[in-house]
Amino acid sequence: MTGYFCSEFYDLIDSHGEWLPHDVFLRLSNIVVQILRRAAWLHVHCVQLGVLRYHLVPKHHYFAHLG
Repeated sequence: MTGYFCSEFYDLIDSHGEWLPHDVFLRLSNIVVQILRRAAWLHVHCVQLGVLRYHLVPKHHYFAHLG
């Protein structure tokens, strides 16, 4: 499902100019939140399994500003 959100994120970015219509901005913000939630879940799930994968890196902070 995260792949779907990533695909939709880039489709929205690529299909609009520099200034996004308000409805597109709202959808993009929702997509960013969904991607970050899934990344956080993956991190917690891996920690529970005892494997070190899906670390939340500082890039996620920047990514949140895109939305």
